[in-house]
Amino acid sequence: MRLLGECPNCGAQDNIFPWESDEPVGDFKSVRCWTCDKIWKDWPSLVESNSDLIPFEIDMLTSDKGVCGAELSLPLGVQLPWIQEIRTVLKATLMVNFGLRSFHDEKSGLEGLEWNDDHESFRLIDTDGKLGLSLTGECSSRVQLDEVLLFYLEMIGYLLNTPLNDSNGHKFPIGQILRLSESQENLEIFLKILHLALVKARDSNFAQEVIKESGIG
Repeated sequence: MRLLGECPNCGAQDNIFPWESDEPVGDFKSVRCWTCDKIWKDWPSLVESNSDLIPFEIDMLTSDKGVCGAELSLPLGVQLPWIQEIRTVLKATLMVNFGLRSFHDEKSGLEGLEWNDDHESFRLIDTDGKLGLSLTGECSSRVQLDEVLLFYLEMIGYLLNTPLNDSNGHKFPIGQILRLSESQENLEIFLKILHLALVKARDSNFAQEVIKESGIG
């Protein structure tokens, strides 16, 4: 569980991470500032007392059959601005990069993305209430599924967990998109962050193709 924001102890930005130790303080709730080495035993309490801190986690989901999805987790009621637009762009990313297609199952009402090369197939749908994709039905292409979901997680990481710089030297801090309210005034900045993340993933041509496929902007 990474915490974005200013360390309450030393003021360092975006440098609080999970802390594991053999000492009693080390458990799944403990976090440490990598700058000043301050440890907090309970990150939810830390966030509740410091409202500017934003917790998030990027996870691969698994079941007894293996990988079954990937998602961004924002606990404690944190909302992701622009979530629908981000979903649309990430799906377009997978369509362009892997050749996935959209599907709509009239019988079940499900819709999402599918891989089907006449030999192997799988279908992915949005994770309820979160930014994520989960497997629905059977999967006959585990290798391809793993590659798709890993790339999906990489893209979320570029958007939220990576500093991005444009060609003019302007820097967007880690997690800027989490602090960007949904307003017309912020649309240009939002699209810029998306473009830079896509360039980071591949290149400018890829970014332009994905944005065109998504129909956003």
